[in-house]
Amino acid sequence: MRVSQIDLPNCTRRLERGTTKSGEPRLVSFEGLADVEVSLRELVKRKQPAAHLLNRDGLRIVEFRGDWYALCVKAGSGQLLCPKCAKLVDLKHDCEPCAKHWGLHKLKCVGLFFHDLRGGAARNLARAGVPERLAMAITGHRTRSVFDRYNIANKET
Repeated sequence: MRVSQIDLPNCTRRLERGTTKSGEPRLVSFEGLADVEVSLRELVKRKQPAAHLLNRDGLRIVEFRGDWYALCVKAGSGQLLCPKCAKLVDLKHDCEPCAKHWGLHKLKCVGLFFHDLRGGAARNLARAGVPERLAMAITGHRTRSVFDRYNIANKET
């Protein structure tokens, strides 16, 4: 995502055709989400419109899963397990029991996956009373059946 896709005055971000799971473009509003607005203001500060919103030393981040897993491990919401003995490995991907260093792609990652956030968003939007068509547009679900997989009914209602 580029800085030019963020419209701070209108509290929207533009998702370009071909960059969403459905392949369709859409506008996503963050109106009323003060923490999102503050974060986006910081991300766009002092950047040119063509700059990538998230970057590492000015270069676009193409693959973020390793960073995501490391963040989840540090936050206590995920673990990296050795593929050989299923014991926890450290953040350097070393397994002490096996005395082996592993590449991230070989490790078993358990805990919060980035894609889980999409399902959480679908449930939260529906439970907040957002009309389903709008919730589906925001989360990028094209069909009601797929949206329903994420929008699990609350047992208390």
